[in-house]
Amino acid sequence: MRQIPIGIDGHLAFVDDEDYDFLVQHKWSAKPGNGTLYANTNVQSDSGGWVNVGMHRMIIGDVCEDWTIPVKQVSLANGKTLFVVDEGFRSSRKMSVDHIDGNGLNNCRFNLRHATCAEQVANRRFK
Repeated sequence: MRQIPIGIDGHLAFVDDEDYDFLVQHKWSAKPGNGTLYANTNVQSDSGGWVNVGMHRMIIGDVCEDWTIPVKQVSLANGKTLFVVDEGFRSSRKMSVDHIDGNGLNNCRFNLRHATCAEQVANRRFK
């Protein structure tokens, strides 16, 4: 397991050794959400524009769905593909990447899974 600095506040993301070289090339920032922090970066979409994505999605990729809404496809150097939807359409996603332990900075593969919204809500920790 390796650590990647996130932003300027001393936060660290945990990743597997096999993902470190690919991920450390990016500049990461901490993005709050659902009671945790997530590591996010900007990557170029296949159509040329820039999109903000989470580290967890870059590690295991997105599930290809039957899209009825506009999406931006991002093909990553590690062979994974991301499908980025506009903010107003995010609830249209059927599957997304979930952190099993609820820690958005624990991006080790054993802690990531594809899950439905209902599965993620059932797994959410309430404070």
